[in-house]
Amino acid sequence: MFKKLLSLLIAACMLLTILPSMAMADENDEIKAAKKAIQNGKETVQLKNDMTSDEFLRAMATLLPEGSNVTLGFSKESDYRIYNATSQKDGSIFANIEFNCGVYKLHEMYDVKIPALTGKAAEDNADREKITEDSKLAKAAFNNMAFDNTVTEDEILERARAAVKNGSTIVSGGDFTKVEAQIKKRGSVKLTLKLTLNNETASVKVSNVIRELPAESSIPEETTKPSTDNTNDNTEKTDVTVKFEDVRDGAYYADAVKWAVSKNITSGTSDTTFSPDNTCTRAQILTFLWRAFGSPAPESSNPFSDVSSSDYFCNAAVWAFDNDMIDSFTFDGNTPCTRASTVIYLWQISGSPIVEQNNNFSDVPEDSDYAEAVAWAVSNNITSGTSDTTFSPDAICSRGQIVTFLNRTINK
Repeated sequence: MFKKLLSLLIAACMLLTILPSMAMADENDEIKAAKKAIQNGKETVQLKNDMTSDEFLRAMATLLPEGSNVTLGFSKESDYRIYNATSQKDGSIFANIEFNCGVYKLHEMYDVKIPALTGKAAEDNADREKITEDSKLAKAAFNNMAFDNTVTEDEILERARAAVKNGSTIVSGGDFTKVEAQIKKRGSVKLTLKLTLNNETASVKVSNVIRELPAESSIPEETTKPSTDNTNDNTEKTDVTVKFEDVRDGAYYADAVKWAVSKNITSGTSDTTFSPDNTCTRAQILTFLWRAFGSPAPESSNPFSDVSSSDYFCNAAVWAFDNDMIDSFTFDGNTPCTRASTVIYLWQISGSPIVEQNNNFSDVPEDSDYAEAVAWAVSNNITSGTSDTTFSPDAICSRGQIVTFLNRTINK
């Protein structure tokens, strides 16, 4: 009898040991099933402009298998980003969904399309599209202004109002900030533009640099050693005559290299080399752009799963995300920068101005996501085609090319 009771006790203990493992396995399987269900059914869910994160999660939850114990959520606000559809193009939602079931917690990235608007929806959205266009025009006008210490809030508003074409009114958001420039040090100006068109409103945060004051003396300054590319300092370098062995006088990028180094936008790959023919990566070009615009502090937390606070490009990456230049939650900083992505970044940071698309490039489709940026870059002499009929959008850019394009953009 005792042996039988002992055997039953041992069996019960073994069962108690196995049950949690079985439960955990079931929970993991439930999450896998939930992820698969959303992936397979996401295009069947009706999405809409201005959909909130809670509305989106409720819509996705309808796709979960019957009886599922999985709950959906977001870890942080930046895990959900929506780009509204217009009558001209599809919108999209980028969502880094958190799946929870028991002790398990997993994340999965989804990109879901919002179809372009038609019929009454397009009519109802007409004012929204117009005010969005005016917002871009106002921002482009601000980015194209050259500022000195005398600039006023009223002057900026006047220029922005003159730029719109759909009748939007513009007032200040009341946060005008000006840091005056000094000798050999740039200042900055920031402002929120508030637009109104009928029942639609929009806010645009803009910022730009104030050109530095000229030196009061022609006495040569002490030469300083170039810093490495992972510096976050944005002060003016005192040595503008840095000579690199691999940057010959007369090279198309020579002046741009000198400018970029003098502005502390970038530096050499060593004390004596710039490596102009080396491939330029996404991390590098966005860091260059970030420094050129004054190394502004990020407005949000780091949304990227592959960027740590110790990475030299961390602040630049978050700044690019804040300015809608990156629309995913992975940064992929080592991705080589193509001609297409380069002109897109430069066009976006210039306010995404609207230009007539009259290029004759056979490799730039009119409906491509870089067509407008290419047209803008060519019309502003930032770059041109690689031949009379080709732009070569997939060609990889070098460090020499990138600083040249950036110099032309900032100083055009």
